Amino acid sequence: MKVNKKHVGPSIDEHLKECMKDPVFAEGFRQEKIKYEIAGKVKAYRKKAGLTQKQLADISGLKQSAIARIENRESKTIPSFESLRKIFMPLGYNISFNVHKQKKAA
Repeated sequence: MKVNKKHVGPSIDEHLKECMKDPVFAEGFRQEKIKYEIAGKVKAYRKKAGLTQKQLADISGLKQSAIARIENRESKTIPSFESLRKIFMPLGYNISFNVHKQKKAA
């Protein structure tokens, strides 16, 4: 027998919007989003170069475990600008730092 279950309550987007009103949650969410984006870029560019984590570690001067932590978002903090420079420069990429004026919250 097929049971048709309908979701009752706020959507994920509505729930997230409500949670984002909490400054502690919002800051944690922002940091996790940055780690997620960095992890994706490190892994994608490493694979594009045809390197293993160990090979990237060798040419960057970082440990393989550090590369793994960055790619898996397991680090408790966002990787430092210097660590990211060490990763991307040997792959032929430059990184930059941008500052943007914040939009006022609605």
